[in-house]
Amino acid sequence: MGPRDPQPLLERVIADWGGRDDLWLFGYGSLIWRQEFDAVEHRPALVHGWHRALKLWSRAHRGTAHNPGLVFGLLSGGSCRGVVFRVPAAAGLEALGRLWLREMADSIYDPRWLDCRTAGGPVRALAFTLSRRSPHYAGELSDDHYRHVFRSASGNFGTSLDYARLTLQELQRHAIHDRALARLVRLAERVEQERAAEAMAADDADAVGGVLSRSPAAPARSARVSMSVTMPTSSIASSVTRPAARRRRSTGAAPNSPASRRRSSRQAAEKATGWPRRPSWTGCTACAARPAGASGSAGDGDGPRKARATRRSVAGSTSGRSAGSTSQPAASDVARTAAAIESPMPGWPAS
Repeated sequence: MGPRDPQPLLERVIADWGGRDDLWLFGYGSLIWRQEFDAVEHRPALVHGWHRALKLWSRAHRGTAHNPGLVFGLLSGGSCRGVVFRVPAAAGLEALGRLWLREMADSIYDPRWLDCRTAGGPVRALAFTLSRRSPHYAGELSDDHYRHVFRSASGNFGTSLDYARLTLQELQRHAIHDRALARLVRLAERVEQERAAEAMAADDADAVGGVLSRSPAAPARSARVSMSVTMPTSSIASSVTRPAARRRRSTGAAPNSPASRRRSSRQAAEKATGWPRRPSWTGCTACAARPAGASGSAGDGDGPRKARATRRSVAGSTSGRSAGSTSQPAASDVARTAAAIESPMPGWPAS
């Protein structure tokens, strides 16, 4: 069946209506909760020979061409409970024009006048039916197929899931119970639960991935780099002076002490003259009988040997006297000898 021109269908409906009486319209789906007209009355109604079915493909309002949704159609067979709306005769043409733009843009439906039973008596109302020969008829669908549509289909007016739920809510508000539709909505609720579970699983996966992507060794490395870069000046100074402290421990002398200064003076003199420093013989009473030519000048190579001999002589004489000799040198002589040994040579810097 090819596409049809909706205008001749509209003209035929207007001719059948006549325009003299009020216009009655039968709603069984979205027309119950979203009208395109102003009705002055509505009643619950029952139609025999037709039933409501969610078996009409929607490729614009509730889906797309690649992922069509589903909307209701009125198929032949059974019965259907819905709502009839009364539109004043003066507003009938305008109401039909709006309905044709909404429901008959693709000429999917077959408009028919149906006899409806209401609490206030029977009325003849216009309904939009669906032929099983229509290319838009979905046929029999499995629950898995409905579940897929509820999960993914969405169009200009929203999702098929919202469409089914809103229709059920409006039917219940009018005290109309549709078991088949209620079962489909339960399927939709399970789809929502599956969506929520998938979303929670995705959030948990993102959280776990974020924790694993942060390496635990990174903060430690950063801390070590920070410590090495921000090491205080006192730590640098202590690291530089550690070798000097080890030298002090090995030599046993503290820096700037008298012994350290004397040692530094002797070492400097030895480097400058090439031979060890020796004491001056001036004023030494223990060596008064020293032969001429042994004055201990700077060029005397026997100076160190003679100095050691002099020290041994002085030490021996002193020990001999302390052992019991009656002839003891004066204390001033001993002091002068010691001072001469420790005093620097003429011209040398004092320690």
